[in-house]
Amino acid sequence: MNVNLISVDLDEPSHNWQSNIRLAISATHRRLYVYFEGAIMRKLSSNRSAVRQTSCSLRSGKQAHEAPDVGILALLARYYNEVADLKPQLDLIPLFPFASWSLGADDAPQDPAAPTAAVQTASAEGPLLFSNTAVGGTFDRLHAGHRILLAATALVTTTMAFIGVTSDLLLQHKEHAELLQSYDERRDAAVRFVQQVRPGLHVQTAALRDPKEPTGAATISEMEAIVVSKETVKGADDINAWRHEHGSAPLTVVTVDLVGSQGSDLANKLSSTRLRHDEASRSAEA
Repeated sequence: MNVNLISVDLDEPSHNWQSNIRLAISATHRRLYVYFEGAIMRKLSSNRSAVRQTSCSLRSGKQAHEAPDVGILALLARYYNEVADLKPQLDLIPLFPFASWSLGADDAPQDPAAPTAAVQTASAEGPLLFSNTAVGGTFDRLHAGHRILLAATALVTTTMAFIGVTSDLLLQHKEHAELLQSYDERRDAAVRFVQQVRPGLHVQTAALRDPKEPTGAATISEMEAIVVSKETVKGADDINAWRHEHGSAPLTVVTVDLVGSQGSDLANKLSSTRLRHDEASRSAEA
């Protein structure tokens, strides 16, 4: 099917819902909504302070706070690794009660393409960390690695998510650059996904045109956090160094796992370059 929805009860044994998610990924061609429920979600939705123990890996200065296995980002990594393994570009959208989602068959969904059981609610509260959060990337051929980064951004942000998107000019020397999506396509896909994960979140975007110039993550004084993958932590540290030099408070660095790789094996990580290479190879064989 093109669009599918499943509900995952995190109170059940993990092997049950891991098996269910793999079956759902295999059966879905375009978009899969996954609604998370259970005691863990109810606890998160009623305890805002619990987020620092359960939702993400946080770095502030030299001190690191690692998330336990029940953390939201650990949960996302588990699911998006399944996507990376089976269907890297499947549009898997996680729905959490604390991000204004509930299940109900009598209401119309926010997304007209969503199954009728997915319903947005306006009053839900949850373990939200930051008012303003930044994230950046190329976002070509939106895949599981992009989606975990963007989903994490949406889930830890209460007011505004700033998305820096690499400009076309900076990508002209990329491998198979002729297959790259345009800036507008890449930007719109990133914004659309973030707003699907957290309906109503304000999203601001800007083109990343010069690696030597500071981004909005550095220059917006009200920014509180930045979401990065494990391979781009240095970029966040550079941004914090710039903010320190210019009198702004440092950003909390929220780090998500790489997907489609084993541990620190960056060579095998899921990437847009790899997807473009695969497309070029298929075209050459046709």
